[in-house]
Amino acid sequence: MTAQITDAVRHEGRSWALAASDGAGLFDPRTYGLKPVMPHTACHNGYYCAYAVEDSALVLVSLTIGVDPAGMLRAKYRRGVPLLLGVEPVIAESEHAVAYSGLREPVPFTGRLVLGAGFIPFGSRRITDAITAASKYSTAPCCWRDVRELRFDAGRFVREDDRTAEAAAERERLGWRVSGAADTSDRPQGVSL
Repeated sequence: MTAQITDAVRHEGRSWALAASDGAGLFDPRTYGLKPVMPHTACHNGYYCAYAVEDSALVLVSLTIGVDPAGMLRAKYRRGVPLLLGVEPVIAESEHAVAYSGLREPVPFTGRLVLGAGFIPFGSRRITDAITAASKYSTAPCCWRDVRELRFDAGRFVREDDRTAEAAAERERLGWRVSGAADTSDRPQGVSL
């Protein structure tokens, strides 16, 4: 299984990967009439988002979405490309997707977001993927050096809890030792914020 690109969340001046969400109301491009197409094996759901917590509210900052070949031609020649919240897309780096940037759309999410920073590859990608596959998360929180849980109510930031100790305890339970700096170079991430 190919590691999946995670959504990203900018919070308190730092970029985090969205390891898990529990709730309702995150952005879904289908709500706006967009039809995601898997652009590559690292993006099974066809899109990924970048969010930010700004002025105590969750906002959508950007969207990268896979499109079919006809959609790529429309984007390339800027003909009949659907706008998203008044923003025209540009061809994304992957060449099989388009990106909508510069968005500041409030997201009415209610629930928990589990964020991770400092990805820790445990020996091999296969081992890390096995841990993630066995968990209910996009990427198991124990695979991150720093873990935070943010709670929202109708898009408003309610509170933050540091879950780093729990992630470390899970690594300890699994018998995995972490040495040196976290390595994020081989971990797909969402859009940079």
